[in-house]
Amino acid sequence: MSNIGLYEWTVVLIGMGTVFITLIGLWWILEGFSVVAGRLARKKAEAVRSADLPPSAPAQAPVRASAGVTPEVVAAITAAVAAATGRGPSEIRIARISPSSPGLAGLNTPVWGYANRLAAGRR
Repeated sequence: MSNIGLYEWTVVLIGMGTVFITLIGLWWILEGFSVVAGRLARKKAEAVRSADLPPSAPAQAPVRASAGVTPEVVAAITAAVAAATGRGPSEIRIARISPSSPGLAGLNTPVWGYANRLAAGRR
């Protein structure tokens, strides 16, 4: 290990050069993806702006009050979903509201998840 010859240095430089050239190539590819995604986002935004309806008023059918669901309840649910997701209320469309069964039968989670919800409510 006392002398490293010209051949060894050549192999090291070619190997490191290959790695760095490959990393630069990958960086260019990822930058290309971001440019394409930006262009697609601008096109989508222009399409929304050029539509007949403004983006704050999407076309949706009003939710009919059924089984004790009043428009106030729909508004409260919409506001809660908007607050939880960080979206505007006009971006949320509630398609259907149906009551769940009381107790464990109304949940799609295992029993331990139900117990965790109950424990979180007591804190």
